[in-house]
Amino acid sequence: MEKYNQVKIFIVFVMVSIPFTLAKVRVGFYGTSCPQAESIVQQAVQHRFAVDQSVTAAPYFGCISMIVLLGYHNTSYSRCNSPIGGQQYNVPTGRRDGLVSSISEVDLPGPTSTIS
Repeated sequence: MEKYNQVKIFIVFVMVSIPFTLAKVRVGFYGTSCPQAESIVQQAVQHRFAVDQSVTAAPYFGCISMIVLLGYHNTSYSRCNSPIGGQQYNVPTGRRDGLVSSISEVDLPGPTSTIS
């Protein structure tokens, strides 16, 4: 009977862990569901950076969330012939841990916040 309970616990543990193993970040996460998501984020960050340079801290709290919260999801930006700003690099995306997508319900720390 004890061994049967251990097997049940193990099976439940494995079933509960599966979603966490599948929710990994990776480069190109939105490649099929929204191919332009990453370029939209980049353009929105560049646009906001021109207005407020403290916005560069926002990607650490989730780029896609920032775009949704700031209301840029329906906005398109003009494209340039060359990259703007500096070196380009790939950033893994796709964490599915956000539960809120309304700026009035989110309390994100500001760029001058301290860790304490």
